[in-house]
Amino acid sequence: MEGSSIVGERYYFLTIQDTMQLVFENYNGWRDIFLCGKNASAKCDSLLDSHMHSGERSIDSLAPGWKDVCRYLQFETPNCYALSIAKAEDITNKYVTNFPPTTHIEYLARQQTGQYLLVTRTEYDWNGDVVVHYGMPAQMKMREIVRFMRASDGGSTWIRFLVDSKLFEAVFRVKMDSTGVHPGGTFLNIEGDTLDLERINPNEEALANLGFHCSHDITYY
Repeated sequence: MEGSSIVGERYYFLTIQDTMQLVFENYNGWRDIFLCGKNASAKCDSLLDSHMHSGERSIDSLAPGWKDVCRYLQFETPNCYALSIAKAEDITNKYVTNFPPTTHIEYLARQQTGQYLLVTRTEYDWNGDVVVHYGMPAQMKMREIVRFMRASDGGSTWIRFLVDSKLFEAVFRVKMDSTGVHPGGTFLNIEGDTLDLERINPNEEALANLGFHCSHDITYY
């Protein structure tokens, strides 16, 4: 779902059919649900950012921004539709396809010192969680994630995780031009030091050299 984002584990911008986004709040159930074009996401992101306090995306600071997002989508965005929640009895004759479990590789990157960073998620029914492996080839370990955040600018991502009690932050930025969205700056912050990361094409050979195995199908694009 390129361009999808989840902010504060509460506000969702999920890309569907490549050109549309499903925007909603998930807090004790879905509410404020909109279906609109992806071109609205950048403005929505800026409205949320305008209410950040001291650079932190706390729920309390983002709540007023979410009200601005809803007003913008409802009154200022063309071809944007407010949706309502269907009752259980309304969908009893509908059919749902159960997709097979598949692991999707979000990012594979390498430090100059030889360590690799592998970020994966489920391909279908993604709930916003990712899995991080980090370490030398054949010695990569799953790491505890402290924070995962993705902007709605096409995919800029920040991932904080722990390595032997040290806080690491991997940053994967994107850049946009007339031809679309492309990978941007990629680096790793470790206790105040910023280290370059080289993005690696996650093909079968690269994964085999890392000793990374998965019982599911693996996708990458």
